[in-house]
Amino acid sequence: ELINEGVPVEDIQSLCDLHVAVFKTGLDELADEPQPGGHPLRTYQQNNIRITQLLNKAETLMKKAIASEKSEYWAAFWAVVEDLEVVDTHYILKENQLFPYLENRGFSGPAKVMWGVHNDIRRVFKQLAALQDGGAAEDAQKISSLFAKFAKDVRAMIYKENKILFPAALEHLTAGDWKEMKNEEVNMTYSKDENQTKAGRPQGPLPLSMGALTLEQIN
Repeated sequence: ELINEGVPVEDIQSLCDLHVAVFKTGLDELADEPQPGGHPLRTYQQNNIRITQLLNKAETLMKKAIASEKSEYWAAFWAVVEDLEVVDTHYILKENQLFPYLENRGFSGPAKVMWGVHNDIRRVFKQLAALQDGGAAEDAQKISSLFAKFAKDVRAMIYKENKILFPAALEHLTAGDWKEMKNEEVNMTYSKDENQTKAGRPQGPLPLSMGALTLEQIN
């Protein structure tokens, strides 16, 4: 309703964060419901598990690298940061698969708000990745600050997905929607289990609500 009334999406993002904070106790009590294998939401849930593991691992390595100043810890940290490109893959899948179906059912608010947050997270990740070629010791404070923001924002998005977006999708989408979505996955690759070290970006054209776009066109 706020979007329809012309409230800027950026303002709604702030209101959304406030809303989540106010109702966090109640949201915390909502149990995450893992979907069965083969359900499209299962992919998103598994991606979030993998992303959380990578964030935890990167944090541990960064702390060791800063404390010891050993180059091997920095090398291991940056290797995990590269694996965290799965975050962008996850968002691309969400933007081009889940969001269009929600919009077709008249539930467009999450797509407009979350897409902006995705782009903010992408910008921070690019800033972080750009520091890889610099001197680790000299840039340690900046690396730590950027990674902390990236990790905080990604975890906040995972929380919103698990507690708000996914339950809303289960409520609004039909069995037919989920079946069509599953059929579209044949043209996409992504992280399916926690043993996969790096998720691939979607391959081939990405199906949209009207036609399809290649990754090159999107970029």
